[in-house]
Amino acid sequence: MSIRCRAYAAALVLVALIVSGCATPRSDGQRATGALGATASVTFMTEASGTVIERNGRTDLCFGVAQSSPPGCAGGVQLVGWDWDAVDAEYDERMEVHWGDFTVRGSYDTVAQVLTVVSVTAFSVTSSSISPQGPVLPSRCPEPAGGWRIVDESLATYDALLGIHAAATALDGYATSWIDRSEIPAVSPGTDVLEEMRLDAVHAGLSIVNVGVHGDPAAAEARLRQVWGGALCVFSADYTAAELDARLQEIMSDEKFLSDHQVMSAGPDAMTGQIGISVVHDENGELQQQMDDEYGPGAVVVSSVLKPL
Repeated sequence: MSIRCRAYAAALVLVALIVSGCATPRSDGQRATGALGATASVTFMTEASGTVIERNGRTDLCFGVAQSSPPGCAGGVQLVGWDWDAVDAEYDERMEVHWGDFTVRGSYDTVAQVLTVVSVTAFSVTSSSISPQGPVLPSRCPEPAGGWRIVDESLATYDALLGIHAAATALDGYATSWIDRSEIPAVSPGTDVLEEMRLDAVHAGLSIVNVGVHGDPAAAEARLRQVWGGALCVFSADYTAAELDARLQEIMSDEKFLSDHQVMSAGPDAMTGQIGISVVHDENGELQQQMDDEYGPGAVVVSSVLKPL
């Protein structure tokens, strides 16, 4: 069984090369009692898209979905007042489990952590504006005079591109890396998968490899040029990947934090070096304030899936 972390419009989209996962929220309706937990119910109208799954008499709007058959909920909010007979859209049913993709508008209770349904519309995952290849990450460096060029054809191969990540992560002070594919010619719609893979290999050298280091970019570039002859951007970062990973692990190992908040995803942003945390709801920005106080303003960015309309 695998878990799919969907990037719905209301959710935080984390960029490539992140350390993330879907966190399973409390399934027993436990009320938050920590320092950041609400002491009295506050309700507000909100709207969110996800997969509605009914299993064992409980219905949830799920932002993380376990790709079993039938699927399971791997993070979301419990729904009150859901009625499959009133849904004017197709949905699936198997082994007494019902599921389908919907946009739900309703009233959210911040203490009970339930969403009372007001209206429902069908939601198509395929209509998402997110590219099947993931988010587009532009190069950090300006385009060189004369454009991006291959400096060594023998090292601008597909195999070399596959090996560049290992070379980058071995650098002293390694911070982040990603590939900008904007220079690679787009394939025609309907192109055979094997032909698309062949074209990717042919144009591998036009992939702009971006690598950030906390240290000397020139020295890092010299090391990378030993294994990569295609387009390359090496820039200076004020953090390392190890520092971000340690911070993330510290946050996610706090049992009280996990018990008080329904965490959907968490990981570092490859382009900014910030830790991004997506939760179902951060009441009055209290969790964001806690992160600012503990790690400094902007070091950790909290995103709420459910926001007041």
